[in-house]
Order: sequence, then C-alpha cells, then structure tokens
Amino acid sequence: MSMIFRALRKNYELVPLVTIVSCSVTMSTSAMFYFAYQKTDVVIRKTKNPFPYYKIDPNKPQKLLTLGQKYVPDEQLEKLRKEIGSPPHPRH
Repeated sequence: MSMIFRALRKNYELVPLVTIVSCSVTMSTSAMFYFAYQKTDVVIRKTKNPFPYYKIDPNKPQKLLTLGQKYVPDEQLEKLRKEIGSPPHPRH
C-alpha cells in the first residue's frame, strides 16, 4: 500500500486518474448491491423465492414519480398464466 502512495507522490499526474477510477468502481459496486437487494426483478436464489415480483404492492409506487397510475388486474394476463402453468397471482 505504501508503494502505491510513493508512486502517486512521484507521479502526481496519476492522482486524478486513480481518484476517478476508484470512485467509479465504488459507485458501480454499490449500485450492483443496491439493485441486487432492493429491486424485485432480480432473483439471486430461485429455490427460496422463485417469483419475487409477486411481493410488489400495486398501491405503492415503484418509481420516483408516478402520475395517475392505478392497478387494474388484467383478465387476459391471468388467463395466459393459467395456460402456461405459471402460478396465479397471490392477491387473487
């Protein structure tokens, strides 16, 4: 670690490059963990919870800004779920 600091002191023009790269790595890693643990469309373990999107509350907005959106169950979608063998939505 001290060798890196010595190299940066010797080649001070590398400081902005190292700063930008380290910030981008930190931000991308934090975004990856955020999306993996907070978003409902990401499935990490399929055996524990194969349909995580069923836990979504339709009355709670998933976006930052939602204008005039209301949940209305679609009969064609439920019919298609039955045809392909997908489990029915738990709220019905």
